[in-house]
Amino acid sequence: MLDTVGTLCFGPFRLLPNEKSLLEGSRPVRLGSRALDILIGLVERAGEVVSKDELIARAWPDTHVEEANLRVHLSAIRKVLGDGVGGAQYIENVPGRGYRFVAAVDHREAPGGPSRRAQLVELPARLTRMVGRDDILERLSEMLSKRRLLTIVGSGGVGKTTAAVALAEAIGGNYADGARFVDLASISDASLVPSALAVAVGVAVPAKGPLPNLVAFLRPKQLLIVLDNCEHLIEPVAELVEAIHLGARDVHLLATSREPLRVEGEYVHRLTGLGCPEHHRTCTPAEALTFSAVQLFVERAGMHHEAFRFEQPDVPAVCEICRRLDGMPLAVELAAARVEMFPLGELASRLDDRFALLTGGKRTAIARHQTLWATLDWSYSLLTTTEQTVLRRLSVFRASFDLDSAAACCALDDLEPSTVAASVISLATKSLLTVDASGDVTLFRLLESTRIFAREQLLATVDAPRLNRSHAELILRIFRAAAETWREMSPQKWRATYARLTDDMRAAIDWAFGPGDDAPLGCEITNAFGPLAYVLSLIEEMRSRYQLALDRIPGAAVRPVTEMQINFVLASVTCASRGPSPEVTRQFARGAELAERSGGDAHRIETCAGLWVGAHAAADYPVSEQMAYQLREAATREGDQASALFADRMMAITAHHLGQHEKARQLAQRALDAPQNLIRLRANAPLQIDRQITMRAVIARSLWLEGHIDPAIDLIRSVTERALGFDHALPLCYALSLAAFPIAFWIGDMQQARELAHLLEVHGMRHSTHYYTLWAKAYRSVLALIDRDQGNGSTQPVDDRPSQDPRMIEMLCTMHPGFITPADVKRADARGGAWCAAEVLRAHAEMAHSQGRPREYVEGVLHRSLQIAREQGARSWELRTSLSLARHLTEYGSRSRALEVLAPVYEGFDSGHQTSDLRAAAAFLDAGR
Repeated sequence: MLDTVGTLCFGPFRLLPNEKSLLEGSRPVRLGSRALDILIGLVERAGEVVSKDELIARAWPDTHVEEANLRVHLSAIRKVLGDGVGGAQYIENVPGRGYRFVAAVDHREAPGGPSRRAQLVELPARLTRMVGRDDILERLSEMLSKRRLLTIVGSGGVGKTTAAVALAEAIGGNYADGARFVDLASISDASLVPSALAVAVGVAVPAKGPLPNLVAFLRPKQLLIVLDNCEHLIEPVAELVEAIHLGARDVHLLATSREPLRVEGEYVHRLTGLGCPEHHRTCTPAEALTFSAVQLFVERAGMHHEAFRFEQPDVPAVCEICRRLDGMPLAVELAAARVEMFPLGELASRLDDRFALLTGGKRTAIARHQTLWATLDWSYSLLTTTEQTVLRRLSVFRASFDLDSAAACCALDDLEPSTVAASVISLATKSLLTVDASGDVTLFRLLESTRIFAREQLLATVDAPRLNRSHAELILRIFRAAAETWREMSPQKWRATYARLTDDMRAAIDWAFGPGDDAPLGCEITNAFGPLAYVLSLIEEMRSRYQLALDRIPGAAVRPVTEMQINFVLASVTCASRGPSPEVTRQFARGAELAERSGGDAHRIETCAGLWVGAHAAADYPVSEQMAYQLREAATREGDQASALFADRMMAITAHHLGQHEKARQLAQRALDAPQNLIRLRANAPLQIDRQITMRAVIARSLWLEGHIDPAIDLIRSVTERALGFDHALPLCYALSLAAFPIAFWIGDMQQARELAHLLEVHGMRHSTHYYTLWAKAYRSVLALIDRDQGNGSTQPVDDRPSQDPRMIEMLCTMHPGFITPADVKRADARGGAWCAAEVLRAHAEMAHSQGRPREYVEGVLHRSLQIAREQGARSWELRTSLSLARHLTEYGSRSRALEVLAPVYEGFDSGHQTSDLRAAAAFLDAGR
């Protein structure tokens, strides 16, 4: 056993056995005497198993107690040590034997101790350790020593008192006369403020005019005074503090309040919620515990429920709880106290009813800190009538808002906009609104719990319907204005400016189609929602909301132009997320009909763009070419340079699919070279995938088809890297499905193809883009067929195609001949799918030969394939067909002719000799020489 004359140090703790005390740093940690006896018994024999009987005998030497008593005290020890929180572990349970202290222990002879400091520092006991504020306390300690007057400001439940007490504990011993704590929460009479401090410092003062006597007493003192809960007595406290600050130069003052004291020399620190993981971030338990709100929840949950363990399945729910409570310590602690009653997932889902759920705080806490409702009600009761009205009305905002929005929404007919703006600033000063001044415009926000409280107050008034309409109309005005800035702003800035309003937009739509029963307004807001939903990659939500709007149009007085745009946008987004369908075709047609009725080139542009999307999705390339030309003509007449350049993009894609690869590259390059501010389209224009991705994909595919293999490979890699850098589903899925995977497959890099197919499936599922998930599954089926054929040594037809999408079918036909049907052969021969016609005919000829079709038929099909490939300049298809024809000729004894067919084509390639087609051609030529 260690000599107990000394100090036992472990982690941040010092245990003084002879003095029966435990310190965390220099702060005394409060533990009962029996718990200290148990801890000393374990630490003295660190590393050894100490039996339960030994520990019971040490703590209760003359009393017989049950083992449950030991477990209760061990639980208390673990709580104050933070055992198991953030990876720290001190006490290990050894089943059937006892307990073991597992942390390293340093035995020091100098005992130290609380001595004079402990006697002078008179602060309220902290029953649990503070979490997540250590760095703040260090800064505040330095600031208090320099400024002498510090006010910790923050909303109710943010932990101001805890931080102040922790700070006073840490530095109180540095003052010759110690520290004193004054809780003003229970005082309602302003005249009693000086008396409360006088009692704390131990001096009698007269009932009338006590300040001079109190200041005279404090003048020679070197003292730290903590004034807690000042907000309801702000003026008398400010008077008291200013007098002491000016008259007692060695007295330092630390106050907590929901608003600053606004006295000379005051330094204000605004305390905010604890750190939480970002929304949708996936974490391991260890990663989640690096966020202080999660640390607090896990620690307090363990205190309330000994069996609680924070494991991987718990991470999403705990992070969601902390986020929805804005990291507010009081709310997080109250939620953690419910882990015994509710599974974590259910606890998270019940937070909408948080004021019923989050009750039952510490019985020793003041009444308003025992429930979340009480602490907010206290703040609310201190407001003026006008401030209460404005706070209630601000609850219609789901996220941050600026002063202009607050005034426009909340003024109604009984308050001036200037009055609303002044009240917003006052509410922010009183910590009922958070403030973000980091951007071009100052933004305010209600914490979620405050918003729900204020919303309850609003619903009890007659203002709620008018406020909801005012809010919905405001959101519509904002996003109509946002559509006007769509072209001028970069995509990143537009998104950064308006993304914060996503929940407000959703709320406005839900109100209009729900309680507001205003379908025309709901349709207008939904139509304005499109650009925001698109840039945020909310593809499925965008589709479902536009579908709801379309369903509500019959019988509603919706503007024809709005109905037109809803049809076009819904058809476009459905096509992108679920693929072409008869319903999509009908929506495009309905949009075109409405556009034609309205007349004018502006709507003609939208019509051509929408019909181009529909025709291209149906692989009707002649019609898509026609629409692209008509769009350019309308844009030119309208003077719309951006739409004219968009027509170049459409024509580039169409030209490539028509087999006009050189023209496609030129048009694509022209679109790429256009200034950024000229390429942005109207906010509701369809298919606004990043031009760098779409045009480079066209160029890469055209380069590969033209036989420029290495440049195509290099370009498609850069396209994929760019797409991966987007926080958006469609650009990445587009690049993977229509360029990256096909080129990897065509060059024979099957390992890369498998990885890209998996990546496409992951992102398609993550962003609910069902259409691209189908592409991924189709590609997986191709890879499975390749593996099957290699095992069987032959190529077999495919029983079922994975899709009826014509563009997907075209692509699959270039990858496995088993997908090709007689209809595909007929279409290829007529050049319906011009870009892949040569390869479809070649693959069909190979399959026909394996099925015993006549030599003349096979050679005729191959020659037709060569003709098409040469006319298009598609040298990669020409190489494949030449190799197939050469093999066919060799089989019939025409080796020399075979070499004459293949050699010139092979020699025309200046790169890509490592790819499978060129390696196969080289092997054939080498074998014949």
